[in-house]
Amino acid sequence: MSGTEPAPAFNKTEWGNIPLLTYLNYEIWKETMTIVLEAMDAYDIVTGQKHEQPQIDIDYHNWKLQAAKPKAKIHFSCSPAIQFVLKGL
Repeated sequence: MSGTEPAPAFNKTEWGNIPLLTYLNYEIWKETMTIVLEAMDAYDIVTGQKHEQPQIDIDYHNWKLQAAKPKAKIHFSCSPAIQFVLKGL
């Protein structure tokens, strides 16, 4: 992409395109992200309904990996302005 082309308005995923979150499209973004997170089997992790397992073994590693994927999807589905606001959360 050259410096004159606008940034894409969505993030491509294997489940379809997620619109980038802006200050104006929260309801559409939320609905799309909910569908994607459920497809990733990660919705319960993001909402806190599925809690981290305390043991330190391969299951814990898999848990951390499963939790990192939705975090990345959410981050990259936000516009740069929203990413800045969410930085550090």
